[in-house]
Amino acid sequence: MTPSERPALVQSLRQGGQTALDEMVARYREEFNSRDPEIAKNSGDRRQRFQDWIDAVAMQKDAHVSGLFWHTDLDLAKARATAQGKPILSLRLLGNLNEEKSCANSRFFRTTLYANAGISAYLRSNYVLHWQSVSPAPRLTIDFGDGRTIDRTITGNSVHYVLDVTATPIEVIPGLISPEEFANKLKASANLAKQLAALTPGEQANAIRRHHRRANEALEKSFANLLENVGGTRGGIAPILAMWKAGTLTEDSLSALTLAQLAASVRPTVAFDLPSTQLISSKAPAAEDAGRVSMSKGFVETPAMKMMRNLTLSVSQDTVINTYLLTPRIHRWFSEDASFVREISALNEQVYTRLFRMPPSDPWLGLAAPDVFSALPANGLAGAGLSPLK
Repeated sequence: MTPSERPALVQSLRQGGQTALDEMVARYREEFNSRDPEIAKNSGDRRQRFQDWIDAVAMQKDAHVSGLFWHTDLDLAKARATAQGKPILSLRLLGNLNEEKSCANSRFFRTTLYANAGISAYLRSNYVLHWQSVSPAPRLTIDFGDGRTIDRTITGNSVHYVLDVTATPIEVIPGLISPEEFANKLKASANLAKQLAALTPGEQANAIRRHHRRANEALEKSFANLLENVGGTRGGIAPILAMWKAGTLTEDSLSALTLAQLAASVRPTVAFDLPSTQLISSKAPAAEDAGRVSMSKGFVETPAMKMMRNLTLSVSQDTVINTYLLTPRIHRWFSEDASFVREISALNEQVYTRLFRMPPSDPWLGLAAPDVFSALPANGLAGAGLSPLK
């Protein structure tokens, strides 16, 4: 096949949706999950080409693990949702989900959430999937001058919206959370969508407000219990809860110690299943490159083990921030029936501006503060008409 023929074939396969992707993933796993070391040794190039094909059809990087089919056209997602009677899970991200270097949140979604066998199976059965890029993901390349470079994205946040078949928002899941918490939110949102489908538009609006009011009340109790569990005194907890109820509690409001304690408290619920762990490991440095570890004195933590421990700690902290600091503000928006919650674009604007503090209208995504001196001409910025001083 010539390169010019590939787009037409990919588009043809995408017409088959999740069913066509399922067949491709099944063929891939049948061919490459062999335990024969000779097959594994000689299948590298073909394996990668097959993965690339799957990713192109799925419109998601690492889809050979998740097996998830994503729409990039919301109208097509709405049509599929209507035909199947399912809600839409719509992801907004920086960069593109089918590229390796999308924003950090979306990369963690691919490895810790979508790769999870239980989550991916539930999504295939209960949701129509859609993603849309908010902006390109900013990238930073560090050149050491000797052939070595570091190439990474440097900022970015992503959010999942649960939409009904008309693409009206009914729930929001901001940022990265643990697989268990994500699965719980998916199930609760799917149940809400089923309940709403049987109601009139007026009844739906009231039901959505009730849902978010009750969810916020439940979060308040859960957060209070979490604060108690970390050993805080009543006098120490009261100011935090007061800010929480007022909607003014932010990550900056919590001490680093308190946030670390809260993250440690939720850490036991953060676990990655085998498919996720294998995918995470495949992206890590090779063991010989990570450094050899002496085992001469009992147990010594290997680089891979330390990486997984740090990842668990990071996801625990993100779970606390996104569940207990950002989500309550979203519940209040829906409870108060703010006008922007009724339309996905308007809601997304508020999420990125007010929660993520990355206004889509800012071309620098909050990375170029005009009041910070760097001793570089124009603070190191380049790009006509894009000065943050304007």
